[in-house]
Amino acid sequence: MTKTVFSAALVASILATATVAAQWQPFPPPEKTPMPAPAPEAKPTPAPAAAPAAKPAAPAQETMPVVTIGKTEISMSGFVRLRSTSTFDYEIDSALLTDESRTFMDARSYLTLQAKHGPILGVLSLDLAGDDFNDGVKWGNPGNPGYQSTWNVQTRLAYIQWNTKHVNLLFGRMPARLGNGIVANVNRDAGRIIFKTGIGNFVGTAVKGADDRTVPGTEGGLDAYILLYTGKPYKKGTTNLNYQAWIGKQDPTENPGKPLYPSKLIVGTSFDLKLDKLMLKLEGNYLGGDSGGAKAAIRDNEAGMLWLDSDYQVSKKVALGAMFGYGTGDNNPADDTQHNFQAFFLDENAYTYTNIYSDDLHGFRGAFPGSVNFGSGFANTMFFQAHVRAQLNPKTELTGSYTYLHANKAQKVGAGPIGNRSTTQTATTQDIGHEIDANVSYKIVPAATLWLRTGLLLTGDLWGKDASDVGKVEAFIELKF
Repeated sequence: MTKTVFSAALVASILATATVAAQWQPFPPPEKTPMPAPAPEAKPTPAPAAAPAAKPAAPAQETMPVVTIGKTEISMSGFVRLRSTSTFDYEIDSALLTDESRTFMDARSYLTLQAKHGPILGVLSLDLAGDDFNDGVKWGNPGNPGYQSTWNVQTRLAYIQWNTKHVNLLFGRMPARLGNGIVANVNRDAGRIIFKTGIGNFVGTAVKGADDRTVPGTEGGLDAYILLYTGKPYKKGTTNLNYQAWIGKQDPTENPGKPLYPSKLIVGTSFDLKLDKLMLKLEGNYLGGDSGGAKAAIRDNEAGMLWLDSDYQVSKKVALGAMFGYGTGDNNPADDTQHNFQAFFLDENAYTYTNIYSDDLHGFRGAFPGSVNFGSGFANTMFFQAHVRAQLNPKTELTGSYTYLHANKAQKVGAGPIGNRSTTQTATTQDIGHEIDANVSYKIVPAATLWLRTGLLLTGDLWGKDASDVGKVEAFIELKF
């Protein structure tokens, strides 16, 4: 399959998908009947902003009506996803560009129980297929099926929360997310205290001895401490403002003779502003600390990123938007400072802005723990994106985007955005490429949604002079209860 023929074929399929979806209504619109109010869920921190148009939002849980036993309120929620994925000219686990196409299936599911007795809340969530680090249980991929073949039951969340008028205390395995999930989005064993004040909430979190998932080959762990301030939401008329600020520090636990986990300092802030039909989102982060690894090779971290997203509701059915992202880069591994932007804690539900580049090639991958150092696709990357969202009918939504990708620091041809890929070339380039994405969702019933996600990355010289364009098609159903 030639590069030109493949690109034209996939673009045509994306356009055809959008056309068919606009006309497809396999079921008549159901009659709207009142739904029972969902039970309140545990929310130790404010809910994150919705994902941008380039990617569907992470699946939300729908809690069943509360069952009361004595003075204890019990509720349950669950999530099941069955997915088929086809990749063209790249391998999804290793992110290697190949001349082969692969198709595989996977399944992801978890069950969450919640019990509330007076001021005490208990949450237990069990992974039944896959987990947040490795996504779904995968089969049928001849490339590397082992990383995601996890059928055994695992603990996803398990924490106790004690609520009072001014202070909340939490202990156990709980969600940890900062801003839009660019630098931190993971479930960790931790302790947390929330101080509720008239100007907002102050949240302190301590993580002790977490497993190492960043430097392959280490056997140590890390301690981390995060202070988050969530400002009191501002609302006046059609204007809404939400904002956060945070500072976090992670330190490695010593393990003699082994490379050290990175020591990272993250300072950041995010703003979400809605002005009538216009939505603006802004996030910025500074990275300090050091690179970790063997003691003789440790370098200082000095990096940062900036992200701006906008969305304007043109009509009741159409919204247009633009996005800009910038992450610092490094092309001199011989000096004492590492400038590639890196993230804090990530899993498969972390932020992505494209279906291929910032997800599979330059985003978090459970099969490669070191991918947290790609910084959710921001490491040595500047991008501009135009995106559109259209409500084709009451049940069907189409999102599409075009993204231009550029390396801030030139790397050798074929070496990739941060220069970690093997190449024999000596010439340098900053050309990452262009990506076109299109996603269609169809809500069968409130608890079941069909998805089709497609992407085409027109590769630049950073992937090699003769590198093929790469593509992905995902079709899946999500069930929530």
